[in-house]
Amino acid sequence: MLIINPDRGFALPSIMIASVVMLLLLVTAISSVTTTRTALDDQYRNTLTRQAAESGVRLAEACVRNNDMTVTWSNSSPLRPNTDCSGNAVTGQSAYVLESGNFRTSFTVGIDSTAGGVYTMNVEGLLEQTRTSSGAVWRTSQQVLKAEVSGEPLFPTSVSGGLYQVCAVLSEETWCNGGNNSGQMGNGRQEPLPPAAGSALYERPERVLRLSGGLLGKKDKIASSGSGRACTVTTDNSIYCWGSSGYGSLGVGYTPPNPQTTPIAVAKPAGMTGEVTAIAQGWNSICAISGGNLWCWGHNNYGQLGINNTTNQTSPVRVHNIGTHAGRPVTDVASHPYSESFCATAGGDAYCWGRNTYGQLGDNSTTTRLTPTAVRKDDGRLAGRTVIKVVNVTSVRAHDGQISLADGTGDGCTTANRNCYVQSYSCALTSDGQMYCWGANRFGQLGQGSWTTSNQLVPIRVMGALNGKFVRDIAGSYMTPCALTTEPDSGNRLYCWGSNKSGAGGLGHENGCDNTPSLQVYCSPTPVVMQTPGLANRYIDSIYAGVNRMCAITQGVSFCTGLNTHAQIGDGTTTTRLVPTEASVFRQYRPSLVY
Repeated sequence: MLIINPDRGFALPSIMIASVVMLLLLVTAISSVTTTRTALDDQYRNTLTRQAAESGVRLAEACVRNNDMTVTWSNSSPLRPNTDCSGNAVTGQSAYVLESGNFRTSFTVGIDSTAGGVYTMNVEGLLEQTRTSSGAVWRTSQQVLKAEVSGEPLFPTSVSGGLYQVCAVLSEETWCNGGNNSGQMGNGRQEPLPPAAGSALYERPERVLRLSGGLLGKKDKIASSGSGRACTVTTDNSIYCWGSSGYGSLGVGYTPPNPQTTPIAVAKPAGMTGEVTAIAQGWNSICAISGGNLWCWGHNNYGQLGINNTTNQTSPVRVHNIGTHAGRPVTDVASHPYSESFCATAGGDAYCWGRNTYGQLGDNSTTTRLTPTAVRKDDGRLAGRTVIKVVNVTSVRAHDGQISLADGTGDGCTTANRNCYVQSYSCALTSDGQMYCWGANRFGQLGQGSWTTSNQLVPIRVMGALNGKFVRDIAGSYMTPCALTTEPDSGNRLYCWGSNKSGAGGLGHENGCDNTPSLQVYCSPTPVVMQTPGLANRYIDSIYAGVNRMCAITQGVSFCTGLNTHAQIGDGTTTTRLVPTEASVFRQYRPSLVY
């Protein structure tokens, strides 16, 4: 007899049902994993494809930046990973952004429109997936981006004209243009001036190298150009210099190989603390204001370092007599690429020191001074007035297109006798808007209506067209002082006088007032309004000078007049300018990118 156990009678069907359920769960899990894997694969491919497109956007941005905000490629010659900025193939360069395993990516950048200075680009990112066995492409994906690039101008916060160059701080980075014969471009190279073999001139500004141990990671605030070297002050109050290293003029504590073609830190002594507010360069010597004290280094043959001796210094030494430590905080310092003297303002007074051949120190003598000496304030001149800015201009040799005598001796200046000081003068601006000058006057640089060679050993007020005007800024080129005024009818005017050689006075010509046939000079011994075809209807913020050139800053743009044989104006040419001409040193842009 067959007996059926009710507790076990349905075992097999139960197992079968459970198996089916488990199988269904397993299928569902596998499907879920497969879906997740597929989603992850798609996400990975999409990421690679977009990154490829974005690489194309970044290349386009760099090309626009490096070509003065101009698109240099086209739809027929687009940008690709293996092209230059004109869309031309570069030999030996990979055609892919990424080549890894079975994946490779590339991009193509065309141009859609260029309306209103805004460049609209079509950017396609491409991903190709290849088979391991054959290397054949079996799967691709694309992403198309629309990118717009427009130019955001980099406005200057500091500018300085030197011998063969000009440097400026643009968006917290230092840029320079001009000659590089002493490595003063700071680009890691030294290149002779024309017509020497291998010569180079930088007609457009280039950014100074930012290397580890140098300016990398720093932010710049003050630029300074001199005779064969340049410096910049960073926001953490460090000072970096480069170029000619003679006489310890780079201030690094020793004399490095000459030239130093990349920025190197000045060796600040322990006592050199506080905010660095100004820096000025003379002939192989430099002074900087730090915490209200003045510190100088470099060449010291005439006591121009102000430390009561004539010993050269390879690192900063604090100047005597003036400064916070002496109860007379220093607020301004001035020199010139050819000067062997300095002037400064301290406690509202003007002080000068160094060589004094033509009375350019203003102390009623021609005696060389080894420490800062007060400029005379008697005789109703500077008495009772507060000095807020000084100019100090001196020459040590015939150079850079200077005026020559008929006999070719270069104003009596030769390397042997160094008798070049007929250009030497200094000026001061007072808080009540008056300008005073002293020193040599051979080219009418004192603004007194004559070009007498007698020395003016104490300050004398510049009159003529400046009479009754409020002067708010002053600058001094090689033989050409200038004054910026505030006037009710025009808002401002720029006046210059002295030599107009090479158009440094901006008079529109090189013919002038000279009635001394033995001198090949062109001058105006009284202030004359500078020609302003580019400056019309612009408010001039400030003025600055180089050697045989004068510049005005207006609305973030520089206009310069004068010598430009070494591209030192920065207008993209080597054409000397007889009237103010826009300098492209202030036409750098940071591309603004939207996509």
